[in-house]
Amino acid sequence: MTDELIADLERKRPGYEAERVWHKFLMDSYLGTGGFSGAVKQPIAGHWGPAAEMYSSNALGGVDVLDTYLDRYPREDAPKFRSRVQGTQYDNYNEALTDTKLSYVLRKEFEPRNIPDVIREWRQDVDGRGTTWTDLRGNNALVAAVLGWRPMLIDARAMPRDEKGNALILNAAQARDAGMRPYPVPLFPANLLDYILDDVGQFTYVKLCTTSQRKASWRGERETVTHYTIWTPTHFEKYEVTEGKGGKTAVLVDEGPHTFGLVPLVIYQHKAGPEDPVLALPMHANVAQASRAHLNRMSEFNEHLRGQVFALLVVASKGGQLSEDLTVGTDNALPIDTESRQPHAFIAPPGTVADTYEKRLESIVREMYRVARVEYTRPTGGISSGEAHAYEFAQTNAALADFAKQLARAEDDVDFFVGRYYGVPDDELQAASNVPPDTFDIENLTADIKDAFDIIAGNVGPTATKLLKLRLIDQAFPRLDADTRKTIEAELDDEDAQDAADEAAAAEAEAARLDAEEAARLAAAEAAARGNVTTPEPAAA
Repeated sequence: MTDELIADLERKRPGYEAERVWHKFLMDSYLGTGGFSGAVKQPIAGHWGPAAEMYSSNALGGVDVLDTYLDRYPREDAPKFRSRVQGTQYDNYNEALTDTKLSYVLRKEFEPRNIPDVIREWRQDVDGRGTTWTDLRGNNALVAAVLGWRPMLIDARAMPRDEKGNALILNAAQARDAGMRPYPVPLFPANLLDYILDDVGQFTYVKLCTTSQRKASWRGERETVTHYTIWTPTHFEKYEVTEGKGGKTAVLVDEGPHTFGLVPLVIYQHKAGPEDPVLALPMHANVAQASRAHLNRMSEFNEHLRGQVFALLVVASKGGQLSEDLTVGTDNALPIDTESRQPHAFIAPPGTVADTYEKRLESIVREMYRVARVEYTRPTGGISSGEAHAYEFAQTNAALADFAKQLARAEDDVDFFVGRYYGVPDDELQAASNVPPDTFDIENLTADIKDAFDIIAGNVGPTATKLLKLRLIDQAFPRLDADTRKTIEAELDDEDAQDAADEAAAAEAEAARLDAEEAARLAAAEAAARGNVTTPEPAAA
């Protein structure tokens, strides 16, 4: 029975292994790890945490011991190839493009609407260790962008139960008093071994897998334990599988009902696939592929430079053989017979090979920027036309807006499960939402400022001017708190009042000037009538 149970626990969904290899490639491209690195390799877990070890070369099995994305030359011997792998140089454009685009998404606020107070309070500390919801959003967005999707479990298996093992349904106050809370468990796609969806895309069953290590004592042997957790809409089971001298053993360590009413697994997606509500497309799959091509061309370029950068010294020698006592700096001399008419000279390789590689490398970088929909500035300083730039921006903005919508949708799901845990009525949860931003480029702000200044110059009145200024302030400072915004509004009101006073004073001065000019004109006319032709100076304004 144990063997059959272990086999059932280890069974994976179709396409799981191929997806795991693909995700390792995407991770390595973003981080510069694995096959993109040379002799010194940073472990994936150094960035993503221990769960990412499921994507290590050892975990995948069957991966080339060199763990490289370099293509081996025809007839290239193993020592030569290994030397080339160890000297791998990777220019990581993928990370720069991904981080830049993510920064535009995450710097904008997601507007919470009708969020119950208990959920707002939970967001200030989602795991009991001071992690805010904003902090977690950035990590979830990064994994979803790199891999396409990220599963996250909302776990609450530690809820108190009665003597029969049934979960106690607590209200928010009781849960806080008991120190209970739902907590997020960020996972990777490799942790989701299997799942089934119903007709409306809801999970009817999921199987999760995580690993941990333990020791009986500090002197004991390290033991790796694999945890399998089965979730249904009403129930969960947790098994531990350990491997010892006698083989593998499986033990049921926990089980019971839960009160979510659904499988509490949330899927963060970058770009939703056409059919599957789980699997999704990564942000820079094409960039990762182009990065592999760039890695290979760079390796070939460096190999060419290493082998050909030193010119060959043509040395005359009797019989066309180098003398044993002749020392040549780089051991790359070409002997010629002393009777030959070939003059002594240095023979340098043509520069066309290096030029070709440099052009090819530049074209690959340009292709990365093109598929990432980011403006590419050429070495000459030239950029694309204004029309092309506007089109590229529109594409990029639309892609980022779609990603923000996917993040907001996942956060709506999180709010639903947290609200269910705390007993918030479903009608309140249905009314709650997170509204994502839909514009991200600073060029929009620049254009809005210009438009606003043009309107203000048209003297449209103080009310419209104030509204325009407030709009610009909201765009430039999206994170303003309410008190600061009220202070700004008061300052704008004071400014409007001062402007009105200044305008009144200027009008009075202008009226006085006109009156003075009219009085001077009348005086001049009277003097002329009396025969005095002297014209007085106009009165000062």
